[in-house]
Amino acid sequence: MNGNATKIARFVERQCFGPVDDLGEFEADLKTIGWKAGRTHTANAANPLELDVWELPNAELLRGQSVKGVWTCALMVKPAVAPALNEMRSALSHVTKHAPDKNEEWWWTPSLTRRLHLTADREAGPAATMLINVEIYRLPWWRGVLE
Repeated sequence: MNGNATKIARFVERQCFGPVDDLGEFEADLKTIGWKAGRTHTANAANPLELDVWELPNAELLRGQSVKGVWTCALMVKPAVAPALNEMRSALSHVTKHAPDKNEEWWWTPSLTRRLHLTADREAGPAATMLINVEIYRLPWWRGVLE
């Protein structure tokens, strides 16, 4: 497995599978990861389509809640360091401990109140950015029990 794929998958696991809904905890975790990150945009709370943005070496990290109860954490990896898509998907399967479905998407419920949806895609060509997107659905406690 490509070294970048493993590093990126671990970053996504640590940063995007956790406390995306708590900005303070999200930023504190980002500081402990060791990748230099500078916040370049703060979402306007009045505009649900805006996301917070951090610039990282060779990537951008986006986070926010565009739909009530659904949080987004996305990593846009620049072409210079983006691994092959099959390597990235393999690394993501390793950290999620799940295989993607027939649409190459991961769905899993890590707790009674959270369901995660993960996608990884990259356009063809050497100048294509890779997008890894995680959606975290907040579930009512009773829904998590039924799944």
